[in-house]
Amino acid sequence: MNTSRSDTIIQKNRENPHPFLRKAQTFTVKVNTSPEKLFPLFCPSREADWLPGWDCSLIFSESGYAEKLCIFATEGSEAFEEGLWVITKYEPSEHFELVRFQEDVIAHLKITLKETGGITVSEWTYTLTALTIKGNSEIENLGDLDKSQELSKALNHYVETGGILENHSILQKLHHKLGKHK
Repeated sequence: MNTSRSDTIIQKNRENPHPFLRKAQTFTVKVNTSPEKLFPLFCPSREADWLPGWDCSLIFSESGYAEKLCIFATEGSEAFEEGLWVITKYEPSEHFELVRFQEDVIAHLKITLKETGGITVSEWTYTLTALTIKGNSEIENLGDLDKSQELSKALNHYVETGGILENHSILQKLHHKLGKHK
């Protein structure tokens, strides 16, 4: 098997690694409900019910809800700037992954859920990769990606009351930590 062409590509990468940054962080969000009740809330349509400032447009979804290969866009909503999102993995009550494409940054979000003593512990891994020098600057200036306290407050409030948590300070924190790069 001739691998000379791929070997050349790999060698070039080793000699001149790409100049773009990657930032990843994992954090935990705890919600007082079962994974079966929490998981459906991780949905482009359903997030409008519990995430302050969330708005999106569904581009493709057979059901209108989250599903594998669901595609949706945020168009500069209060919670997220413009981006195109694709759900890449969808295992109900267990695992969820999506990728957000923007002009200068790609974001990958992986959420896994486990029940521990009547509480769902979800582990969130958020990975940002710059595509341009401007993207490098956005990643450098982003700060801490951990949004566990804000998400726990918003989700627990929704689970307990069925309503959205209208709290400006939480909304401001979500603006900064969930994707307002500009």
